[in-house]
Amino acid sequence: MTEEPVTGRRRGFRGLAERRRTRVALLVCAALGAVWGALAYDILWGNTSIVVTRRFVDSNRGLASLLPVRLVLFGIHLAEDHLAGRPFQLSTNHGWIGVASVAAGAALGLAAYGLVVAILRLRGPAQISRPSRS
Repeated sequence: MTEEPVTGRRRGFRGLAERRRTRVALLVCAALGAVWGALAYDILWGNTSIVVTRRFVDSNRGLASLLPVRLVLFGIHLAEDHLAGRPFQLSTNHGWIGVASVAAGAALGLAAYGLVVAILRLRGPAQISRPSRS
């Protein structure tokens, strides 16, 4: 009994089911990232029972959990320093930061999907061995 490697479909051909799986995976990654961004905003702005300390924000866990909103705040910091030359008055108008955090989280989710796909493509097609029927 010899085993033949099965490499799948022709290279470059994508069936309808594969395209549908890709779209669903993209939507799931974007949705999870958006939820991550919304939770990060709620945690940092004190809308939850979780108490955020400076020690937590500076830790690796804090960086990972609050990354979407921290990216937005870093963008605001850059705009204040390099474009406006003065600090913005955001004490009463900060709801849009939550929306931007959701968008940043979705973008991070899509970037994670793209990274996984790129790594899998670099590894090459999976070789699946099936026993031949004799």
